[in-house]
Amino acid sequence: MTTRRSTWTALGIWLLLALPAASVTAGEGPAAADVVRAEGEAFGERAVIEILGEDPPQAAASARAALDRMTGLEREIETAIKEPELEPGDIWKMPSPSADLIDLLERALHFCAWSGGANGPLGGNLAAHWRAVGGNPSPPPVPVYAVETATCDRIEVEHDARTVRLAAGSRIDLSGFAPGFAVDRAVDLLRERGVSNALVRLGRICRAIGPGPDSEKERGWPVLLPTFEGYQRPLEEITLHDQSLAVVWRADWPAGTPLFVDQRTGAQPKTAWATVAVTEIAIDAQAVATSALVLGSREGRFRIAGLKPKPSVLWLLGRGTARPLLMDFNWSTLRSP
Repeated sequence: MTTRRSTWTALGIWLLLALPAASVTAGEGPAAADVVRAEGEAFGERAVIEILGEDPPQAAASARAALDRMTGLEREIETAIKEPELEPGDIWKMPSPSADLIDLLERALHFCAWSGGANGPLGGNLAAHWRAVGGNPSPPPVPVYAVETATCDRIEVEHDARTVRLAAGSRIDLSGFAPGFAVDRAVDLLRERGVSNALVRLGRICRAIGPGPDSEKERGWPVLLPTFEGYQRPLEEITLHDQSLAVVWRADWPAGTPLFVDQRTGAQPKTAWATVAVTEIAIDAQAVATSALVLGSREGRFRIAGLKPKPSVLWLLGRGTARPLLMDFNWSTLRSP
């Protein structure tokens, strides 16, 4: 099967405890009077939206609407990808996919092709295998069918007709793309409502728009990277200027259960313990960070070098038992001269 691939456009992640319900509060810090902060949960992660320099009641309404946008997308995706049981050789046609879902699948398929099939939207059978054997010190081999049903050509997306066809046996898994996409749609909604200075976080993904807390100097939004193994403090502070940042960190994964694998083989990442990617939009940041983890630094650097504009990517190589070896691509551009 063939896919309609979208044109490459310009291309984050904080671990936060999930909250039981959404809330909107005044901010804290130097510009507390101008800050509105909304918190909730989406995709099993804590969602946080900070808006600066807006009328508080209006900003609170915008923040709430952006949170609702993310949770609405989560429900829509969960409902849409529940395909029925099919006989071998059959093709399942997704009923009435929304424009958002079409855009999300197209972007995921773009990354599937770019990564050579290592990271795409059809890893559902591989994810099920690893959930079933998680924690087993001697897991059984990855089933051949789980790899064969993850290839990019088993799904067809027609943008103009708004149709999605899936080969029988394949299972859609958008966990490596949907949270970033939800962050982007939340930012789109904020901009539509006139918000020009905000930070949207979902788990270890974030996207910043506007000048940040110091609007006079327009320094951007400061974001601390995690305190990785072997370090006593956060690895680095990154300032985002209308950019997104994503972190994929294997320390977050359930013991023995990889959340992302090389979909060409079903194998776990072998060399990278964590990756960080900075791009323009959040779905790209998440997809690049995930792809970089499963590809490793050697193949990852080769493939990332062909992207325009160039993202900034950091690999932390090792097993998570000592200070990692750092490898990067275009990372120095993030640091102020």
